[in-house]
Amino acid sequence: MLSTKQIKDFFNLEAASGIVLALAALVAFILANSPVSEAYLSLFEIKLVGLTLKYWINDGLMAIFFLSLV
Repeated sequence: MLSTKQIKDFFNLEAASGIVLALAALVAFILANSPVSEAYLSLFEIKLVGLTLKYWINDGLMAIFFLSLV
């Protein structure tokens, strides 16, 4: 099991955000092309505070991600 220090050391690396993003993209790619793809893709149509999850990801979280790199 990873210790708290190891996790903190990992996220202090400059490449950590790129590694996390690449792993998330790989998991999304696998899920979108697996037998559970219909359930996975319908997940993005869930409404949160009147807007879809897809909207929150595209406009909200992506803006935060790219602004945090500056």
